[in-house]
Amino acid sequence: MQELTSPQILLLKALAVNPSTKILSTKYMNKHKLSIGGIQYAQKKLEQMDLIEKKNQVWQVVDPVFRLWLSGF
Repeated sequence: MQELTSPQILLLKALAVNPSTKILSTKYMNKHKLSIGGIQYAQKKLEQMDLIEKKNQVWQVVDPVFRLWLSGF
């Protein structure tokens, strides 16, 4: 498995605590300290690695146990 970049880790943690339909919104980016380019790149790569998915229009972490671990319980 390849290593994750900082934007990928930030997006994973953000989606673990705050799944969203609007990950590219200014509010979401500011809240989670992400840039639009960082989100776009991270989203694409994390989706290819099957770590995140868009389900019912909501971006979320695929594995519920991993999601819980990322959110710090």
